[in-house]
Amino acid sequence: MASVQLKLGPTDQGKSITCDDFESAVYQSGFKYEIIDGRLYAFPVPNFPEAFLETWLKRKLEAYTGEALAGSISARGKGLGHHDPSPWFHVRHQVAAGI
Repeated sequence: MASVQLKLGPTDQGKSITCDDFESAVYQSGFKYEIIDGRLYAFPVPNFPEAFLETWLKRKLEAYTGEALAGSISARGKGLGHHDPSPWFHVRHQVAAGI
């Protein structure tokens, strides 16, 4: 006698199911399935385009850093003026001069 394979989908949500049935079942694609307290739950799988989140985060960070840099430049005045490339410049200069 051939065994019948259990087919499950999101419409079966809340149905009581054993671990054996859960492991041997065939599922409708596009959903993630879990057993919680002996019942089947189906959750839709996100369908983001490839690299969607990475692109979104990159744009947010670029916008944030652009705003932060614009704020720091405008706080300095009209020009950037003299900029010491290193906070240790004066210490190195004094040590080299023997001061």
